[in-house]
Amino acid sequence: MDDPHPQSLAGLRHQIEAVNGHDTRERLRNITAKTLVLVGEKDILARPGDVEMLCREIPRALPLVSLSGSAHAVHMENPGTFAATVMEFLSKA
Repeated sequence: MDDPHPQSLAGLRHQIEAVNGHDTRERLRNITAKTLVLVGEKDILARPGDVEMLCREIPRALPLVSLSGSAHAVHMENPGTFAATVMEFLSKA
């Protein structure tokens, strides 16, 4: 709500069209890097089934990490925990 540069309605419409027209699920199995799948527990955009599918389909995906108290913008809503989680992952990668 405090964003000084909120997304326009046209921008949102284009974003939705792009998401609906872009499907790369069949390519997930080609990801060879160790992968962190991180989501906010209150995220209403990243549906649980979709996030779980990422963990299943990416060969070296770690178990799902869900950050409590966060929604879709985890990196802005809970930056300390987000950064610590990513740094821990990178230190072991």
